[in-house]
Amino acid sequence: MSFSGLEVGKRSLDAHKRGMEVTGHNISSANKEGFSRQKVEMETITNRHEKYGQVGIGAEVGEINRARDAFIDDRMIKEKSANSKWEIRDINIKNMEYIINEPSDQSIRKVLDEYWEAMQDLSQNPEDMSTRVSLKERAEALTNTIGSTYERFEALRNDFDQNIEVLANDVNSILRRLADINGQVRRVESGGGKANDLRDEFDLLTEKLSEIVNVKVSRKGDETAISIGGRTVVQGDTYKEMSVRREAKKNDGLAQLYWDDIDEPVLVQTGKMKGFLELRDDDAVRYMKYMDQLAVGLIDNTNDVNKAGFDFRGVPGGLFFEPFETYSEIRDINGDNENELGIYKLRGNKALDDTKRPLSIVMETETKTLAPDGVTEIINKVPFNEKGSFEINGVRIDYDTSKDSLEEVAEKINKKNVGVVASLDPNNRFVLRAEKEEDYVIKTITQNEGTFLYKMGILKEGRAFNYQNLDDLNSLTEDRMGSPREKAAFRMAVAIKNVENIAAAKGIDTDNDGIPDKPNPVGDGSNALKMAMLKSEKSIGRFTYEEFFKSIVSDLGVSAQEAQKFLENQNILINNLEQRRQATMGVSLDEEMAEMLKFQHGYDAAARYMKTVDDMISTVIEKL
Repeated sequence: MSFSGLEVGKRSLDAHKRGMEVTGHNISSANKEGFSRQKVEMETITNRHEKYGQVGIGAEVGEINRARDAFIDDRMIKEKSANSKWEIRDINIKNMEYIINEPSDQSIRKVLDEYWEAMQDLSQNPEDMSTRVSLKERAEALTNTIGSTYERFEALRNDFDQNIEVLANDVNSILRRLADINGQVRRVESGGGKANDLRDEFDLLTEKLSEIVNVKVSRKGDETAISIGGRTVVQGDTYKEMSVRREAKKNDGLAQLYWDDIDEPVLVQTGKMKGFLELRDDDAVRYMKYMDQLAVGLIDNTNDVNKAGFDFRGVPGGLFFEPFETYSEIRDINGDNENELGIYKLRGNKALDDTKRPLSIVMETETKTLAPDGVTEIINKVPFNEKGSFEINGVRIDYDTSKDSLEEVAEKINKKNVGVVASLDPNNRFVLRAEKEEDYVIKTITQNEGTFLYKMGILKEGRAFNYQNLDDLNSLTEDRMGSPREKAAFRMAVAIKNVENIAAAKGIDTDNDGIPDKPNPVGDGSNALKMAMLKSEKSIGRFTYEEFFKSIVSDLGVSAQEAQKFLENQNILINNLEQRRQATMGVSLDEEMAEMLKFQHGYDAAARYMKTVDDMISTVIEKL
């Protein structure tokens, strides 16, 4: 019996002892987040060669490997990133629903309905001062509610912005740690060992990073690289950081993400960061613009009607609401460093007595001919009878004045959805307003055949309009308005200081210019009724107020359902992936107990073997 038998036993003791240590490590780390079950891989040693073949001289621990499935890990990274985005959206779309607060007694719609009711009451009791005071109070409550709703969305948007900056710092912290772990792994494994716990930490941090931004993992041999938005940001022990920049003239001074080393924006496609970016730059802005659209519609239309009437003292009406601020007519709209024309509203100068009958009946065209003496002119008035067409924002509208009334021409424009809404003002003058979707900018107007837009006073005779041609400003009516500035809702206020200035009465036209110049008796409430009727008219773009609020609530509802649906689907998918992953990497205490017994018995057997070998060697020595 040789001493090699003792070496075999020694190796067996060491191997089973190492197996017991790994089992103990698994058990103690069973509840540690991101821990991968480790497994001892034993190798036999066969370096003795006898005439009958190789003889094994024991076993030793070859490797201690992690139980991981890279395919499931990569799927988990991708799905967790998407899940985090929808989780953020689900929470915050609900917050937006709370701000709109529909239906409830504190909602904008409720306050607006009370305002319309007060306006209706005034139309029935124009001489009652308490009714006028009540209307003013309702109007102030409305402006305060619209302004505070806008302010809440703006505050929410700023919260999203702060979260983006916090997440950017978290990303940099994780990238720094991942690079540090990569360096440690390289040093440990260059000596032939396995940095299993470090790799577990690396994978866990990568998953946490994927919850913030879109991450891709590249594994080449023992080296793991991380990329974000197609750019490698962790390679070995080096990493790239992102920075947060704020420029006053770009995106309202909110946070923009750039890579420090190459001065390029970070491409964020999913994760919490994408969720907050969408909420900040799309959702919150959209609902802030809804509030602005509501304010612009209320201010513009109500002021038009109030100015067309007469107040308690028989004086022509003035502003009911403070006018919204407008941009300069000449400004850079496209961001191309070239000025364009930003026109929101055009009002013609032709006031018609009747807007429901064909234009050929209610309008006349003057023609001039020379008398037989060749000196005097004969002025003939003939019906305005023509078939023609014009284009607004590149969309053609055909008309026939023998059939179409002014209201029908306006309706033809609105049915085409050209980005411009046509309507009639209180004095039956033709009005064009750009829609919110076009950033309140009329792009082009051209009279193709006929003279309709010239007759209405929208365009000057023989002229056309293109917002990119600054000279075309002279082609338009003088009665025009530049595009509304942002925050119209936030700045909205009642202009009426003295309730006697509310123009509840209409007037009569005594000089035949189509504009009333003499007030009706003070008991007339027909102009207040006209203001109350704005509720059911298409006063907010192509929508009535009821349609407008339904569109907001529907928009929020669709967004909330979408977020909830995607989140539920992602949760199901992640739970399934997690179950599959835990089946591979998870620690089962029952299995580890079995492993512990196996290594314990193996260790005992190896010790008995060594005792037996020792006894055999002792017997041989004693016989010598």
